[in-house]
Amino acid sequence: MSYFTFIMVEIKVDRSEQLLASGADIVPESVLNENIISKKNFTLDSFSTESITIVRGEIDENYLLFFNEKLTESGTVVLHFQIEGELFNNREVFEYNCSRAEQLIIRYPSSPVIHSFRVKGTFFRIYIKSSLVDKYLQQFEAFNFEENEPYTFTNIHPMPITICMDLLLQKFINNKKEGVLRAIYFDSMILELMLLQLEQIQQHHCSLQCTQKKLHIDKMYKAKEILIQNYKKPPTLKQLAIELGTNDCTLKIEFKKVFGVSAYAFLSDYKMGIAKDYLLENRLSIAEISENLGYKNATHFTAAFKKYHEITPSGFKAQYGR
Repeated sequence: MSYFTFIMVEIKVDRSEQLLASGADIVPESVLNENIISKKNFTLDSFSTESITIVRGEIDENYLLFFNEKLTESGTVVLHFQIEGELFNNREVFEYNCSRAEQLIIRYPSSPVIHSFRVKGTFFRIYIKSSLVDKYLQQFEAFNFEENEPYTFTNIHPMPITICMDLLLQKFINNKKEGVLRAIYFDSMILELMLLQLEQIQQHHCSLQCTQKKLHIDKMYKAKEILIQNYKKPPTLKQLAIELGTNDCTLKIEFKKVFGVSAYAFLSDYKMGIAKDYLLENRLSIAEISENLGYKNATHFTAAFKKYHEITPSGFKAQYGR
């Protein structure tokens, strides 16, 4: 049984961006524990183990969901990833917003709490018993750990979702494991995800990196979308730069600054992730996978896969495929 309960209210946003309380669709109080709540304008699904609860939401861009979040566990750490849309919270004691492609870590108080926030778009919200991670956070310099503080951030502000984080989140969606194997897999993945967040915070220097203009950041996310949409036949850096209204030198620098890897390192990560999923499904031949991913032939694909995963596609398929 999950130890988090939610009361959700759907509130439509009109053209003037004013919230309309009338016509709000109230979802009865419910426990999210491997449940899917699906309505016309939003879908929420979740999975829980003894230590964690993962909630994934997809909400129509013209709507907000209002959450009253009852955390009954004594001390909870939350990893929030806003894939699309926005998260809003404007309470006096605990104020934060999280925009598209941003993430943050929050630690809730040691006593049970009801916390409210509004969200639209696509998000992941991962709840972890603080007893599982406090021993790490207490030793982390960037985390000002105060047991009696009402709320504590590891981040000074929300930070970008990196490529590695994005790939891990995709694994949550595509995971096919069941039962205890799924629980072990998710527990280990979440620790890896939090490690990436903490490393990013430790390496972040606001005086240098927060001077990036939002326009540049938006362009880099557009570049990422273009690469994903055209991964079979990607544009050259010069073609991509022209489409974004910049130059290839700026594109190289800014893409790596935002995502931590070069544009084509990201593309390689993305394609190798898809290749791995294909091989695990064990439905397509190596030649078919190669063609689907846009490689010239199976030999080129095999060489790229072996270089990346240190095992041939056929070896991986034989060892891990269904």
